[in-house]
Amino acid sequence: MTSVLKMTSSVLSKNLKVALIQFHSGGDKSLNLQKCKEFIHIALTKDPKLDMIVLPECWNSPYSVNEFKNYSENIPNGETTKFLSDLAKENKNIIIGGSYPELTSDDEVYNTSVSFDRNGEIIAKHRKTHLFDIDIPNKITFKESISLKAGNKATVFELPEYGNVGLGICYDIRFQELAMIAARPPNNVFAMIYPGAFNTATGPLHWHLLARTRAVDNQRKTYPPRRHFVRNQGMFHRNGGLSLKQFLNTDQKWRRVLTIRGRFTHNNVRGTNISKVWISG
Repeated sequence: MTSVLKMTSSVLSKNLKVALIQFHSGGDKSLNLQKCKEFIHIALTKDPKLDMIVLPECWNSPYSVNEFKNYSENIPNGETTKFLSDLAKENKNIIIGGSYPELTSDDEVYNTSVSFDRNGEIIAKHRKTHLFDIDIPNKITFKESISLKAGNKATVFELPEYGNVGLGICYDIRFQELAMIAARPPNNVFAMIYPGAFNTATGPLHWHLLARTRAVDNQRKTYPPRRHFVRNQGMFHRNGGLSLKQFLNTDQKWRRVLTIRGRFTHNNVRGTNISKVWISG
């Protein structure tokens, strides 16, 4: 017996201009929010016709199991959610809000991504389903499960005017099921978005590979912007290493990795109808 997997085509109904933004976040939440606003302003100054802005994982707080709860907020009534809603409404942009710690009414904390339409209305909420628990001797020990609870749902939602997208957070990219669910009918997403914060212990080995693999698996584009870490932050790496200061997206047709370094680069990819503005701080 021969089994044949038929890949369905994704539908992007019109051109979509996307900005992927990454930056380092410290212990001052107000400063993190201000930095986010400034980078969005830079992106819109570079290209006022941007349609969608994507932020990195846990951009409003330190990335620390000891700090997640201290920085957690109610969704939708918390400071960060209102901040992003106002930015989306003010600039008339779709915002994929990276992720930030969510505090629920039963005192649970999730790593949560919230997305907004051009009117500042929430159109999706994804809770990270695969928590990053790792122990590599002499390199890194980190267990999100110490302070975070895992989500239990795949997230697919419609971008009005454009089509469907799937949403995961960082380590979710390691597991193919979320992308497979998103790519199959009736969802038929045109892209998977993975705000991330991969480290230097596993990141160089896995980040490019996994983004390419998810693109090949499902013949969909993947967009994983990443936050930065700095030396001596004392919150993520046992060896105080730096995260790779790179952007990454993949072409689902040719499985190419398109990596652009630097603070400010604009790239239009031939043969696709999605253009990118890359902002790095």
